[in-house]
Amino acid sequence: MKKGTQGYIDSVKRKNKWAGIGGIGVMLVIYFIGLIIKGNNGNIGTLLAVLMALPSAQMLARYFSLNRYHSLDASILDQKHMDLESSLYEVILVYGKQQYFIEAVCLKDDALYLKVAENPVSSKIMKEFLRNKGYCHEVIYIGNWDEFYSEAQNAQGDAPVLKTLLENAL
Repeated sequence: MKKGTQGYIDSVKRKNKWAGIGGIGVMLVIYFIGLIIKGNNGNIGTLLAVLMALPSAQMLARYFSLNRYHSLDASILDQKHMDLESSLYEVILVYGKQQYFIEAVCLKDDALYLKVAENPVSSKIMKEFLRNKGYCHEVIYIGNWDEFYSEAQNAQGDAPVLKTLLENAL
């Protein structure tokens, strides 16, 4: 599943959860096999288990950091009978030490329209992020799907600013 499509967050969460749990399971199996064969911790099994700990923990850490976000309900998007190619969905923007969840984003007439559910990314932070990437767009927050779809009808889908947002998203 590609970044910026509906269902991406749940897909990434599922992948990271099972990869992390599987990695820890394999790590424990290797450790105990080495412990049974050698009888002590000074063996290659312990070394391999320690080396597998970091990637497994990293996968689980990413799962827990994304756990508070959920994919958009497909019925919301299907209800409108539109899969707008010009919009991005489920974008988690990491800027500074914060994560900002944007349900949908589109660009129209040099204005960036953001559909956010709660705690909108402050306009100042979003403008600062865009300015640091070389863009000077107005940022407009939209609270409901009807307004977003009416704005997204004639949006510019191949805009470089959308690609920049996608490249900087989780």
